[in-house]
Amino acid sequence: MSIIATPLTTLVEQGVSVPGWLLRAQAEAERVQEWVEATRRAVCVYCGEQAEHEDHLVPRHLSGEEWRKAVPTVPACADCNQLLSDLYMETIGERSAYVARQLRRKHKALAAPCRNCPDPEELDGTLRSYVEARQALRTVIRSRLALLGLGGAVEADPSATLD
Repeated sequence: MSIIATPLTTLVEQGVSVPGWLLRAQAEAERVQEWVEATRRAVCVYCGEQAEHEDHLVPRHLSGEEWRKAVPTVPACADCNQLLSDLYMETIGERSAYVARQLRRKHKALAAPCRNCPDPEELDGTLRSYVEARQALRTVIRSRLALLGLGGAVEADPSATLD
């Protein structure tokens, strides 16, 4: 009998010793599944951006190869998935708080309020394009941080996620 091909509930019923971290990760994944289905699109459960990746809720160094295929995943954008890397935190809320701290550090100037920001209308050429791009990035970063501050996009109304 292959342990990986058997559902976790069946393994527990059969008396197989399933690691506690795997059961907690499964419970967390089941908690967010309804939200994921409600969004009807691939949205990062942490920040609400477009999700291109699946984030394993338990890192490889903890799961090992024996349990790797049983580790639940959640949709994540490339940035959040990379920031979380191989860290283990039990809840989406804890993971979201970590990503928020890392994003604030990575985009320190963009996360802060804009003081003395030039009006792009007063600028020309390349400088105007640069200022407009930075303002657009500031808007995206602040929106992501707002959802992360709620405990992740999964704690928000599915219609509140970014387009």
